[in-house]
Amino acid sequence: MKLTVSLAAMIAALLTYSSTLNAAEHSLSLGYTQEKLDSVKLHGADIKYRFEWGSPWSVISSLSFQTKEIGNISAGQQAITSGSGRVKMASLMAGPALRFNEFFSLYGLAGLNKVRLNQQWKMNRTDGNGTLTEQQFTDTFQHLSPVISLGTQINPLSSVVVDFSYSVARPKVGDTRYNLNVLSLGVGVKF
Repeated sequence: MKLTVSLAAMIAALLTYSSTLNAAEHSLSLGYTQEKLDSVKLHGADIKYRFEWGSPWSVISSLSFQTKEIGNISAGQQAITSGSGRVKMASLMAGPALRFNEFFSLYGLAGLNKVRLNQQWKMNRTDGNGTLTEQQFTDTFQHLSPVISLGTQINPLSSVVVDFSYSVARPKVGDTRYNLNVLSLGVGVKF
């Protein structure tokens, strides 16, 4: 008896939820991101999902990921330093969107941005006697910081979404805070 009542309640809830979802509109866009972390440029991808329920207000979420390989070699009078590293960034945001008409809407997002830097350095040094010494260093930095974004979604056709956004954050790598600026351009579908 309990099983039958539980199954009936679950089926009723699923039917109610699915009819609500069918009455709603969804949009999904995939985009290209370009980030500038002070002088380092990163490229990556961005995916946005929007849920509209018949009101001018709706909810939108965003997930983005960027990566960059970095390398550096410097030579001094008594030392040669070479290094390499990898910067990875990811952000997760959500917020409200306001539809002005069937073609145009604005949104604001807030969330968290994670920066991870892995680097390896190798230093070859000679002293005054010509003796060569080699040292190796490995560092890993991680930081979680708030990120905000403003954007627009344009619907040139009823089932096509063009998305543009600008995001800012101030992540910390080591003891230094950096300015992070992100531009994202995406195209998707509305269903």
